[in-house]
Amino acid sequence: MTQFIADLLMKHPIHLVDGGGQKRCFTYVEDGISALLKILKNDNDVCKNQIINIGNPANECSIKELAFLLKDIFMTHPDHIHDGKYSEIVEIPAATYYGKGYQDIYTRKPSIEKARQLLNWQPEVNLADSLRITLYSFLEENAGALN
Repeated sequence: MTQFIADLLMKHPIHLVDGGGQKRCFTYVEDGISALLKILKNDNDVCKNQIINIGNPANECSIKELAFLLKDIFMTHPDHIHDGKYSEIVEIPAATYYGKGYQDIYTRKPSIEKARQLLNWQPEVNLADSLRITLYSFLEENAGALN
C-alpha cells in the first residue's frame, strides 16, 4: 500500500504483479493496535499459550482493486483533484518485478474468532475509510515534499 501511495504522489506507474489478482485483508492501524493492547493487557490470563490472529477479514480486496481504490481517493483529494496527470496502473510479470523464482500466495484472510472470543475484539474501520484516512495522512505528512 505504501508503494502505491508513493507512486501516486510521484506520478509513477503502479505495478500490478501478475495482474494484481492476489487478495489481502487490510486492517486499519488503530484497530490492530487496540487488539494488540488487549493481548498485552491479557485480562484473566486469556492469552496465555494462545496464537491470536488480528486483522479485518471484512476488508478483503484484490491488489488490483486496492490500486484503483487508492487512485480514486487520490484523484479526489483537494490538493490533487486538479493535477491533470495521474499514475497509470500497469500489469507486470512477477519475474520482471521480483526476479526469477518469486512465488506468491493468492489469498490471505485471517480468522479472528479467537480475538472475538478471548478479547471481545473486532475491527471497526471499513476498507474505504481506512484507505482514505491512511492516504490523507500520508499526503499531509509529505505535503510539499516534491516541490
